[in-house]
Amino acid sequence: FPSHDTTADMDAGSITNTAIVTAKDPLNRNVTDSSDNNSNNENDPTVTPLTQTPKIGLVKTSSSTTGKTVGDQIMYTFTATNTGNVTLTSPTITDAKLGVTNLALSPTTLTPGATATGTANYTITQTDMDSGKIVNTAIVTAKDPLNMNVTDSSDNSSNSENDPTVTQLTQTPKIGLVKTAGSTSGKTVGDQITYTFTATNTGNVTLSNPIISDAKLGVTNLALSPTTLAPGATATGTANYTITQA
Repeated sequence: FPSHDTTADMDAGSITNTAIVTAKDPLNRNVTDSSDNNSNNENDPTVTPLTQTPKIGLVKTSSSTTGKTVGDQIMYTFTATNTGNVTLTSPTITDAKLGVTNLALSPTTLTPGATATGTANYTITQTDMDSGKIVNTAIVTAKDPLNMNVTDSSDNSSNSENDPTVTQLTQTPKIGLVKTAGSTSGKTVGDQITYTFTATNTGNVTLSNPIISDAKLGVTNLALSPTTLAPGATATGTANYTITQA
């Protein structure tokens, strides 16, 4: 007998069919009967149950982050694979980090082994840059032949695992300092000069607790204000110095 285990049968969850037997009687006339599953007196079709294993796997990858900074976009690609033995339909993506809900993948029908894909963009935030990476997980949902949900959490490379996708970002912590003196017009020995320190965050990550040390002024760990500097922000402070004869 030829095999009849097709995708349609598996999607139905069973094989249902009827056979007909034909024989000749002594007068060379046909004698027939339609099959039954357990009785010679009935003609019910034979139903062979099949085990359905609806499964789906999701891989989430990101585009290159080389040269990317706060405000730039990263493209994420979602690849859903039907890893079960029944047809799945209407695969969608939900990704809280990306603000994505029910993103439709294409194609909308997945036979066993087939894949569907989709993309979504994400804008890098300062919090992401301060962390040095973006870590998150997406969820794929599809429908099996019984209209039941089949889900999977994403992995960065495998359909059989659920590790979060980690997108590394390049941190460049930098700071610049400008020191200026107040007017010295008419100043003499014993008078004071006020120095102003202006520190600027010239990198791409948040800096905290900027302090000044200046041996000439006898200053150690002079706290600047504010104490937290976003990229491009400045903090300032002042210190006095008494003019000496030397």
